[in-house]
Amino acid sequence: MKNYFSVKSTAGSVIMAALLVMVGCTQFETAEPALDNSQSVEVLNEQANGVFFPNARISYGNVEPVIIDGENNGGNRTCAEVAAAREIPNFQYSSGRINYEGSAFSKPFPAGFTITTDGTNVSWSFTPPPGYCLDAIAFIVKGSNAANVYYYGPDIYEDSRLTSPNNASGGAAGLSNLTICYTLRLCGDVKECFRDETAWAFGSKYITRGNWATYVQYSNVVKTVKLFAGQTYDIGNVTFTPSGDDVEIKIELNEFGRFQDIAENVKIQGYALIPAATNPSPGLFTTHKAKATESPYTVVVPRFNYYGVHVDAARAVECPTD
Repeated sequence: MKNYFSVKSTAGSVIMAALLVMVGCTQFETAEPALDNSQSVEVLNEQANGVFFPNARISYGNVEPVIIDGENNGGNRTCAEVAAAREIPNFQYSSGRINYEGSAFSKPFPAGFTITTDGTNVSWSFTPPPGYCLDAIAFIVKGSNAANVYYYGPDIYEDSRLTSPNNASGGAAGLSNLTICYTLRLCGDVKECFRDETAWAFGSKYITRGNWATYVQYSNVVKTVKLFAGQTYDIGNVTFTPSGDDVEIKIELNEFGRFQDIAENVKIQGYALIPAATNPSPGLFTTHKAKATESPYTVVVPRFNYYGVHVDAARAVECPTD
């Protein structure tokens, strides 16, 4: 993709005509290595001696972002909204919204991702799990009250110079948060095998012997715990976040976990007091029961001091050799 210069000048028409003759046939390749991705668009324009890039938000890899409609008036967008705008199936995975606070991101990105930023420009690369390839990936780059969406088709594993939309000053707004949406596919001859397991949000055991079911203490602050299948297999995270007088519970699976394709594969029970020291019966949980079909799965429930979060899950295992 090539962009053409346009030039502004306060000189007379003769000088303007001369300038246009000089630069009228000049072209700028957006992939030109002379651009320093760590610098802001304002600095790049200044270094170009007043030359203005018609679309300064295009990434180093020539991906032009779009701004899509969404329910959040503040400009935050979700992976589901990106998929709907692209008219594609929902993404398999999402990093969730990760805030950029001062000079660092508020939490780690999913395994395989390397993300760097100077507070304005974002660079990324991804190494998929063995046997998998990227089928699609999108980055929601939020700044001020709007977000740019950069979408990539299959087998793109890195890019840089992703920014949020322009602010009132005409330059890219500082980075507020970043969301990654992506879908993997099997590539080569690798098979994908999973084994059904019972999974619990990590916490204290209901009973010290026998059943390994666990419950989580909640203190009205953001709290993230591991989701363990078969007692010891890490298949994701469960995050508890205050939501007014309620609590948002988000279940986010990693590449080693899946939701079983059964009814009510997510069961949640809230407790005002420490649960009784008996084996819990998830089928009798009353706070929330539903079928989750994709990760992350989010639900808002009444506030309690303790929660049992049970998932009928499947974990990745080595496929049989025969």
